[in-house]
Amino acid sequence: MQISFHMLSTQAIEKYREIYKAEFGTDLTFEEASEQAQRLLNLARIVMQPMLKRILPRYNEILKDQKQQSTSPSPHA
Repeated sequence: MQISFHMLSTQAIEKYREIYKAEFGTDLTFEEASEQAQRLLNLARIVMQPMLKRILPRYNEILKDQKQQSTSPSPHA
């Protein structure tokens, strides 16, 4: 898996510092905020990546099976 690293703007890092202080009551140095913001952005990129093509057919098959099971009449009814 490839992660691309892009420098965040000074404005973006300052906004992260502002949000962090509002949420946690702690001031971060510019360097700390830069590192944390970059890590958060990289995590979001990884989580939001599309599923690998080899996994998607099996995932769709599982969803289809679950949907069929949920719409089938219960044998105990």
